[in-house]
Amino acid sequence: MSETKEWLLYLSIILVLGTVLISEGRTNIDLKRSQEMSAKQLYRDLAATGRSIQLVDVRPYDEGDDDPEYTSYQEAHIPGSIPIPGCDSKIADREAFEMVNPYTLTVLISKNGTIDGELKAKCSSLFIDSIIMVGGMVAWAQRDYPEEDGEYVAPPIGGGGGCL
Repeated sequence: MSETKEWLLYLSIILVLGTVLISEGRTNIDLKRSQEMSAKQLYRDLAATGRSIQLVDVRPYDEGDDDPEYTSYQEAHIPGSIPIPGCDSKIADREAFEMVNPYTLTVLISKNGTIDGELKAKCSSLFIDSIIMVGGMVAWAQRDYPEEDGEYVAPPIGGGGGCL
């Protein structure tokens, strides 16, 4: 076999393998984005040391009333969660948005665990690896896990964000 043909054969193999790897990577990312996590599992994972999890609350920041149905971040939120209403960086608090790490496993928290296609697409553009908490804040509250209310307060320098 001539040197040119051998070189073309190797190049073809590399291109085919590269295409397969890229395709598998996209499939893996799509699969991860469709995963969900229960409130119980999230609580356990947050309590375990060594696991880096970022909590992002996608509910409106403030509804302006005291609705007991967990419709806004200020009414009740998981301690350390970062408010990014609607996964929209334009309306998110600047200080809160600066805490976001797009490469950290991100658990998305809504009112009841429902995130529509448009919101999921916005969140996917911000976070490499994100999953949805099943049942949202309603499920978290039903288990009587720790909650806070009020405005977002950034953690102290070096304190991280998005964890209990």
